[in-house]
Amino acid sequence: MLSQAHQLIDYDRDPEQPGRPLLLLLAGAALACLALFLLFIIAFRTWVTHEVDPSMAYWGVSLLFCFYLLGIYIFSYAFELYDVGKALRLTLIIAVFSVMAVVVIVGALAVLTKAHDAVKGVGGGGGSKTADKAASFLPVISSYLGGEDGNYERRREREVDAPPATDRPFTIGCQGCGQRFTPAPPDAKCPFCGRAALAASGGR
Repeated sequence: MLSQAHQLIDYDRDPEQPGRPLLLLLAGAALACLALFLLFIIAFRTWVTHEVDPSMAYWGVSLLFCFYLLGIYIFSYAFELYDVGKALRLTLIIAVFSVMAVVVIVGALAVLTKAHDAVKGVGGGGGSKTADKAASFLPVISSYLGGEDGNYERRREREVDAPPATDRPFTIGCQGCGQRFTPAPPDAKCPFCGRAALAASGGR
């Protein structure tokens, strides 16, 4: 690996050699790192903090993974000095190990989240202190990754538990004083100025 890096530098410095693989290598590495970072954010906010709908996350993860593979291939193609076969093999190796690393990290954070929720559920009395301290870093990580206090599942629960619009009191605006009030039969008089809303409507 080190000898290949020296060959890459010597090749890039040789003016008689075609192309500049070092610039291509840096471009591929930048694209792969950016795609991997965004992929990790989506995975974290989907399967750890549950702020993103999984049905939307699958599409985003798939698209970012394609860009990640492209970045790795560009990196490998330049690193192997334009050898397609070696570049494909190196791309496969890097992709497998990087995906395994992301899965392990996201899985560990998901376990910490469940441990943190379990400790909060029992009031902190019966939970492990080590798990509680480790899980306490999750809000910090979530804040750096653009997370919110409420996750997607809790927002769904609030939407389901929220009272329907039909349960809210019906109010109208008084044409005399402009105040809003709940009309009561038979005349729907305004409690502020005493003007009857139904009488006013019927006189027109």
